[in-house]
Amino acid sequence: MIDEKSSDDFVLTDAQMREVIERATRELPPASGITVAELRRIAGELDIDPISLERALDQVISLPVAGQPIRNWLRRHLTTLGHLVDPLLPNKGRLVGGALLGGIAGWLNAFLMSLAMQGHYPIALIMVGFTLANVLSRRLDRGLARFLAETYVMWGAYAAFWAGTYGDVTENLVLWVALWTSAATVLGWLLMRGPSGGGAHPSLPAPDSETGGGTSTDTNHTLRESLSLPGLIWVGALRMSRA
Repeated sequence: MIDEKSSDDFVLTDAQMREVIERATRELPPASGITVAELRRIAGELDIDPISLERALDQVISLPVAGQPIRNWLRRHLTTLGHLVDPLLPNKGRLVGGALLGGIAGWLNAFLMSLAMQGHYPIALIMVGFTLANVLSRRLDRGLARFLAETYVMWGAYAAFWAGTYGDVTENLVLWVALWTSAATVLGWLLMRGPSGGGAHPSLPAPDSETGGGTSTDTNHTLRESLSLPGLIWVGALRMSRA
């Protein structure tokens, strides 16, 4: 028979640790989950920066702002749309992809004009659709600078290829590109500005000044008792992975 005291000294490999956590997770009721309050306690247990936690929460579930129900509804739906379109766009090479899209669109539009065919609106619809999807995706991580760079490169490539194919830089081309880049700039600024992009949420508890933000043994024991099984699993997994 195995001595219970000696079993605490067993050393698990990484594979065994993952298997234990996976098996324990599968045993949980389907409806179980972790509340935001419990997640904040877990973050405190793991010494995760509170501001970083609030920023991550806001990016994933769009934390509500007190006294602003309309803004909360809009932010929540924008976040949902952002999570829907984000997997459709490449994580890497989006700048190059936008440049290719703009270049092909500019060449095709000018080529169709040389054949007395009008392709302005279908092509503009594709580019505007990409711009809207991109701004919703970049809003999740407040990547305003990246969004603006990708937008300017895409429309700049459109203008360059259009002018090169058509053989001239027309006034309509300049106005067309200036209009859409200006609209995208304003839209990106409106969706990514504000305190929700980087400030701590008002509901975040202030650190204990007497302990210097640290956690005593008694506090750790209280936290462990207050956490549910999913919370304990994540605390253990994250601590072991950090070690």
